[in-house]
Amino acid sequence: MFLVSWIHFVNTGTYVQEVPGVINGILPQPLFPKSLHNLTAPEVFLWQNFNIEFPTLGVILFFLISGYFLPSLQEKSLKKNTPLLVSRMTTFYPTMFLCVAAVGVLVWLTQGITYSLLDYFATATATQLFLPVPDLTIGPLWYMVALFFPYLICTIVPRLSLSNLPAIYLCLALLVVLPACGIDVYLPFYGYLRKIAHVARYATIPLLGSAMALCHRYQEKIPKLYCVPIFGFFFGMTMTILNLAQELYGDVGTYSEANNFFAAFLIISIMWALDKLAGKSIERISPLLVWVKRISFAFYIIHLPFGFLTIYYLRNNGISIGLSLLAAYVVSILVAVVISLIVEKFTAYVKAQTIP
Repeated sequence: MFLVSWIHFVNTGTYVQEVPGVINGILPQPLFPKSLHNLTAPEVFLWQNFNIEFPTLGVILFFLISGYFLPSLQEKSLKKNTPLLVSRMTTFYPTMFLCVAAVGVLVWLTQGITYSLLDYFATATATQLFLPVPDLTIGPLWYMVALFFPYLICTIVPRLSLSNLPAIYLCLALLVVLPACGIDVYLPFYGYLRKIAHVARYATIPLLGSAMALCHRYQEKIPKLYCVPIFGFFFGMTMTILNLAQELYGDVGTYSEANNFFAAFLIISIMWALDKLAGKSIERISPLLVWVKRISFAFYIIHLPFGFLTIYYLRNNGISIGLSLLAAYVVSILVAVVISLIVEKFTAYVKAQTIP
C-alpha cells in the first residue's frame, strides 16, 4: 500500500504534467520539479541495477498476499454454504460505491470532471470487462478487476488444489492467446475478449499466491523438498503467461520481469521470519496491523485523487514538497477511515437484519 501510493504521489508529481480523471487539463510543469528533490533516488537505483520497479513490486506483493488467503477463504465460504464471490462482494461493493461516489463528487466540485452514469456504475461494480465503457472514473483500478477474476474462478472451482491449478493456468493462457489469433473478430462480443485477456494475464499472480499457500498447507503430506519444485512450476507458468502477453500485446511492462517477483518473495520471507522471531511480541502491534488492513482497500482506491489534489492545491500555494506529501497521506487516510467505518456499520446493520 505504501509502496504504490508513494510512487503515485512522488513519480506523478515529479514526471507527469497530465493526470486524467484527477486534474482537468495539463500542468505547466510537474508539481515536484526534479531539481528540487531526490525522492526518486531509491527507485532509480533499484531499477538501474536490478530491474526492480516500486509500483510493480507493490502490486505484486498485494496480489500474492491476496491470493495466499484464497484457499482459506474458500473453506470458510463452503462452511457457510455461500459462494466466495458473493461473500467477498458484501464488503467489496459497498466500499467501491462509496469510494466512487466520494471521488466523483471531489473531481466534479474541484475540477469540473464528470463521467456518464454507465462509467460510474462500471467502475463501482468492477464490470468494465462486460460493459461498453472506455474509461474508469478512478485512476489505477484495473487491479480491482484482476482480483475480481480470481474470486470468480474460486466460485466456479470451489476448492483450489495443486492438482487443479495447472488446468486453471492453461485456461488463463488460452484466454490470453485467443484475441491474438483473431478469433474475437468473428464473435459478437468483439472487444470484450481482449478486455478479458488483459485481466487474465494478471490473475495468474494471485493464483501464484494460492499455490504458495497450498504448498505450505501440504508440507505435512508431502516432503518439504518437493514443495520448492512444485512452487517453481507455478512460478514458471506465471512468468510464461506474462511474457507471452508481453510478446503478443506489448502492454505487460515490468510485470514480466522476474526480479520484481524475486524481490516480492524476499520481502514475504523476511516478514515471515520476523513473525516467527517476534512470537508473542507481535501482538503488541497487532491492533495497528488490523487497523491498517481495515482501511487499506478504501485507501488504495481513493489515495490518488484525494492525495494528488491535496498536493496540487498545496503546491500551487507555495507549500513545500515534504509538507504536501504529508498532507496527502493524512487526507487520504482520514477519508479511508471514514469510508471504512461507514461500510463496517452498514455491513453490521445488514447482517443484523438478515441473520435471525
